[in-house]
Amino acid sequence: MDADGDGAVECAEFVSAMLKGVDKPAVGALFRTADTDGSGHLCADEYRVVFRPPAGVVLPGRP
Repeated sequence: MDADGDGAVECAEFVSAMLKGVDKPAVGALFRTADTDGSGHLCADEYRVVFRPPAGVVLPGRP
């Protein structure tokens, strides 16, 4: 998702990665919700808070 490899996910990178049959305004709203500091980038902590698996769900390769 971090297309330019700078260690942060910019809004354009996020929208590009997420647009799979979803409308662009909805994806933008999701990004703005995740970008809690208003920087225009998602740091790893912001990403994890919004995109963590639901309680009780164990991802493959994770304890």
